[in-house]
Amino acid sequence: MNIELWGDTDIYPDRTPEQIKELQNIRGLGADEIVRRHIDRQMQMMSQCMKYHKKAGRTWVILADSDEYLVFNPKDKNDRPPMKKNWKDPNTVSTPDKVATENWWHRKFEYQKNTRSRVPRIGGNVSIADFVLAEKNQHPWLYEDDPCLNVPRLFYSSKKSNPSVVQSAVPDRIKEKYNTDTLNTIRYRHNAGKFHNKFNLLGKSIVDVARVSFENLAHVSDNTHSPIKGVCKRAYTKYDISILRFNHYLGPWEEHAKREDVRRSKEHYDWKANISEAEDDVIREW
Repeated sequence: MNIELWGDTDIYPDRTPEQIKELQNIRGLGADEIVRRHIDRQMQMMSQCMKYHKKAGRTWVILADSDEYLVFNPKDKNDRPPMKKNWKDPNTVSTPDKVATENWWHRKFEYQKNTRSRVPRIGGNVSIADFVLAEKNQHPWLYEDDPCLNVPRLFYSSKKSNPSVVQSAVPDRIKEKYNTDTLNTIRYRHNAGKFHNKFNLLGKSIVDVARVSFENLAHVSDNTHSPIKGVCKRAYTKYDISILRFNHYLGPWEEHAKREDVRRSKEHYDWKANISEAEDDVIREW
């Protein structure tokens, strides 16, 4: 894995050192302006990142924070009955174009709903990238489908589980290499449940940059959940029909507080710290 650390000079290549210095100076600014600059930096980072990977000839790019991890979204005991279909019976619509549209929605819904029953387990021999390549002739991976796929998030609190339960799902090869007490994806199992939007909030996107022009990659929005204007059309996706999801970890307070963000208060952290609508071990076999 090749990891590159970027700073503001990489994110804003057209700005002078003086302009970047002014951007970084938040002394005396109100909270709204600080947040606005924070979001602008995020969006410009996404734009430069996507253009970087497009130039390198890559396809799907994950647009997520460092506390979010893309995983398969298998059916489990925490599911609810499948959502009501959001297409019409093709036999009840009047024009060929409408029939094609409703058939497209039907195929997309049925494929994703049914595929959740057979997605590989995390830690197995099939990665998400392998799976997407193998399924490239299915929705939502088809070349003619939308190049921006919104993926739901599942919020994990910092509520602790019994140590024996935590260790029971950790493979020996991981125990031998890492101090698992320091890994959020190992430590934390309690989450908000798949249908608790108050804590899961909006989804994040993965984008096939090969299908998006450089011009459009420069037209980022002001919304990290729907990052490209005119391309990313949704900010929320239901769990019932999503093959993938992002696990979003609150983490311990000491780690959470290190990220400079005026929205991260101890009061807000404590409000979310003990959420426990469900538990799962989907990610913990990595």
